[in-house]
This record gives sequence, C-alpha cells and structure tokens, in this order.
Amino acid sequence: MTILYLHGMGGGTASRIPGYLAEFLPDDRIVIRTYDLNPATAHHQIASWFEEVRPDIVIGESLGATHALALDGVPVILVSPALNAGIYFSCLSPLTLIPGVPWLIAKIFKPHGDSGRQIMRFNFKNTWKWMYYRRLARKTSRRSAQPHFAFIGDVDGYRKTGIVSVRTWRRWFGNGTYEIVPGNHIMKHGHGPDDSERIAFVKDKLIPKILELTR
Repeated sequence: MTILYLHGMGGGTASRIPGYLAEFLPDDRIVIRTYDLNPATAHHQIASWFEEVRPDIVIGESLGATHALALDGVPVILVSPALNAGIYFSCLSPLTLIPGVPWLIAKIFKPHGDSGRQIMRFNFKNTWKWMYYRRLARKTSRRSAQPHFAFIGDVDGYRKTGIVSVRTWRRWFGNGTYEIVPGNHIMKHGHGPDDSERIAFVKDKLIPKILELTR
C-alpha cells in the first residue's frame, strides 16, 4: 500500500504522524514531501506527486486537508482539517501589502524552513488565492465517488476560530463521516515532549481507518 501524506502549515518531511505511520506500517510506502505555502504552486506540486506515486489513499493534515480534497480517485482521510483556513488567508491577504506587515509576520512565524519544513513566508502572492483552492477542493470532493473521513480533536483550539469546524465538515460531507477524538490540533494534550497520545491516535484510530478504507 502507498500512502501520500500532505502535512500541515509549517510541516514537512519530518512531521510526526507520517513518521509513526512508517514505523507501524513498515511494509507500506509512506510518501511525504514538503510543498510550497503558495497554494497555486503547491497544487501543481501535489498533483504531480499524485500521478507519480499513484497512492492507494491520501491523508491530509490541517492545512493539507484542502490540497488532499482537491485530489480524486482514492479515499481521503483528514486529520484536524483546517477547511476554513483559506477564507482567513484570502480575506486577510490585503494586509500583507501594508509596509512592515510581512516583516512582522516573519518575526512571529520565523520562516526558517529547517529540517525539510515548509517555509512560512506570508505575502500577498502566497495568500490571496487560497479561497479559489478551497472552492476547488469543495467541488472536487463533491463529485468524487471515493470516501472522505476526518478526525477532529475534542480540544482543538482552532475550532474556536472556525478554522477547524465540525459544522463545515458536516455541511460538506454529512454525518457519519468524521470522529471527535481526544486531543488538540496535533492530536495530543499540550505541546510537551511526551508523544504517547499522538502515538495512540495513530495506532488506535488512524491506522484502523486506513485499513478500512483501503480494503
């Protein structure tokens, strides 16, 4: 089995969940590559990888959910799907044209891109087209005959902002297509070094769902 894993914002080849998938599914191929923050560039990168690796299933984490839903032909699993992030990016993109704002954002997010991570350089070019790709994800997923399933943390802080929204998910895919699981946006409580909760999520929730949808 080949799994194409699309990381979240600021993630990359060293992201934890696909690393655990590779550990617990040693006989399977886990493909994760760092895509660009610019949605147009990322869309073409990911479409090319999709054709290259021909995965049996696609997993999209956080911001990667939008890109995952824009693919068709295989089942899709979303982890902490940030379906409404594109609305925020597009609506706030004019602010990046104000002198000094990109510099301030860079100070906050520190776009290092180290260890194969996505470079978080926010500017007008990288943000204003997100609404278009959100609509593309919606259109593609609606016409797809493949199953879509999401895991959403019960204490995910992004649910308060609407970036991660159970209501949006239900409106797009209906009831019975998601599960609320223990954890925050990264599938654990807190951000400390103990990763036992995230490991438990991968072993007890994510892998069984992968096997279910690829039978």
